[in-house]
Amino acid sequence: MSTYWGVLPKSATDAELIEAAIERIFQTHNFFGNVSLWGMIYKALDNNQTIDEAIAAAIAEHEADEAAHLGVGESLQSHKASAIIDHEALSIVQDKFQQNLFNKISNVSFFTSLDSFLITGSVQAYCDALVIGTVAGIGNTSAARANSWNLVSEIFTANVSLEIGAQMSGSGNYTAHVGIGDINVEADGDLCEFKFVNDAIYCRNYSSVTGHATEVAVSVLSAAALHYYKIDFIAGVRCDFYIDGTLAASITDDLPNHAGFGPMYAKLINNNATNWRTLAVSPFNVNYL
Repeated sequence: MSTYWGVLPKSATDAELIEAAIERIFQTHNFFGNVSLWGMIYKALDNNQTIDEAIAAAIAEHEADEAAHLGVGESLQSHKASAIIDHEALSIVQDKFQQNLFNKISNVSFFTSLDSFLITGSVQAYCDALVIGTVAGIGNTSAARANSWNLVSEIFTANVSLEIGAQMSGSGNYTAHVGIGDINVEADGDLCEFKFVNDAIYCRNYSSVTGHATEVAVSVLSAAALHYYKIDFIAGVRCDFYIDGTLAASITDDLPNHAGFGPMYAKLINNNATNWRTLAVSPFNVNYL
């Protein structure tokens, strides 16, 4: 009887067999066989969000979860706990290193001698620092300037960056300079520098053309603490000064423009008649921008 019923036409005006019509409707709504239609099913009888939409929302929520994969045995926790983390070469930037004079600046050889420096007064080379010292006495001066065969002809005519750590010992009654340019500071040379006066820090340009300096005080920091200094000189435009990765000043006046000076200098002047002073600077990095 069922076989006979299935071969009857669907209606008097439609020759499609009932069995064929049932099969066609079943195929049209075969949610288990047709993935695209399956994704269009509502998530629940009382929720008209489709399965596709629900999956997309769950993925987005997971991607926004800061704690995702941090559980024991999960991927990020395993990454953190690995003895060796195999990142691409040069993919870890310098501000992710612990701050100290020994390892703050990367890609620069440690100080092994003073052969590549012009020296005035008392300067000692250690593997992790140049230590510039002065004995007691007003006006006693010590200084070091890096010599460079290639860079010296382009300082202040090209965009250049200096990165260096520095720290003063012996508080008060001194003036110190760390920067790019002329070690004589205001004799007749050009410079971009950090200037330390009795533990106060200044960002400073000097131009031999204008014969004038522009400086900006950094009031919340002390030169007696170790800081990581960076100078970005954009020729003819500005000089940006950073301390511990934060922009401290951007100076556009009295820009140096005379080539021929050093890529790094450090100078200490003692203004105390009875006590010594010391300026320590880290291995440094000089780059074209």
